[in-house]
Amino acid sequence: MTLGQAGILPLKFARSFAGIAGFRNILVHEYIQIDWHEVYRNLHRLDDFYHFADCIKAWMKK
Repeated sequence: MTLGQAGILPLKFARSFAGIAGFRNILVHEYIQIDWHEVYRNLHRLDDFYHFADCIKAWMKK
């Protein structure tokens, strides 16, 4: 079950943010072959990271 399906994240946001898990895996497991253009592109999504954190905090307060 995804965080969107569980109601932890808004479903639309969960779908758009899901690809970031793959990006995280690249950073962690393939750090020698990092595509710096991909890193730069994902850094422009900082608002998504803040939104994700806010959703998790709100869920934890329940």
